[in-house]
Amino acid sequence: MPKEEVSNALRKLRSKRGLKAMKYCGIIKWNEDGLKFQKRLRSEWD
Repeated sequence: MPKEEVSNALRKLRSKRGLKAMKYCGIIKWNEDGLKFQKRLRSEWD
């Protein structure tokens, strides 16, 4: 297989992978402030 064909095949594979995070932005509705939630979780480790 020529080097160019391998490069093109790898480029196609890479373009399909990945997470489109903006798709999920604003989906979850929290009843609690994010900072308070983090502090509460981190205090459980102490």
